[in-house]
Amino acid sequence: MVRKLKKRKFVLPAVLTLGLLGFLLRLAERKTGSAALLWALALLSVLACAFAVLTARSLKPRPGFAPNNRPSSAMLAELLAALLLLTVSSVQLFTLTGIQRWLIGLGGVCGALCLGAFAVLSLGRTAPSPYLYMGLTVSLICKLIPEFRVWSINPQLSDYCFRLFAMISVMCASFHLGGFALEQGRRRMTIFFCIAGVYFCALSLADGGWVNVLSYLAYGLFLGAVLWSVMAPGRRRKLRPEPPTE
Repeated sequence: MVRKLKKRKFVLPAVLTLGLLGFLLRLAERKTGSAALLWALALLSVLACAFAVLTARSLKPRPGFAPNNRPSSAMLAELLAALLLLTVSSVQLFTLTGIQRWLIGLGGVCGALCLGAFAVLSLGRTAPSPYLYMGLTVSLICKLIPEFRVWSINPQLSDYCFRLFAMISVMCASFHLGGFALEQGRRRMTIFFCIAGVYFCALSLADGGWVNVLSYLAYGLFLGAVLWSVMAPGRRRKLRPEPPTE
């Protein structure tokens, strides 16, 4: 079992399966208001986080940028995520009013551009500036502040807690990705937040609303692509043949 946790071809499908199960439970819980389903969802969330911990602990630290960001087709998912976030944020920039227009709309546009920029640079085997990751993290914070104020009006914690966990996971993953650009990345922490983020983003899709669905779909694609890249196996060094002895 420990060996399987080191293989991304096992971990990513397992996370997606947990996310799909959580999505279906969340959908049923919102329609029925069943407390039993909510408790089942809470238990599944604990199991998903435990799976994230076990997977992260089974892997060795690897702080460098290049080994954790090898160009692959998975990075195209990051570009798609950036395009989705740019679309949503652009609409919000022109439809929202007051401070929300600048925090959520303009901040989201800047964050989407940062996400697209370091995806393109990674595909080109160039280490992005840590400021790009910082820009994405700050944009997520700017989005979370006004949204949390809206959520907190309703004292029903179950109405927004999964979206809150998803946003925190995306922010923490983005923050730790910046460490790889400084050759000081924390691989285990990044993997934990990627797994937790993919799971909670899947749950958040069940809350509905086109902005919500597209946003958390983009975050899930982004974290899934990062998880695939960071869990890439290390390259084995070829042993040089020894020179013949006379």
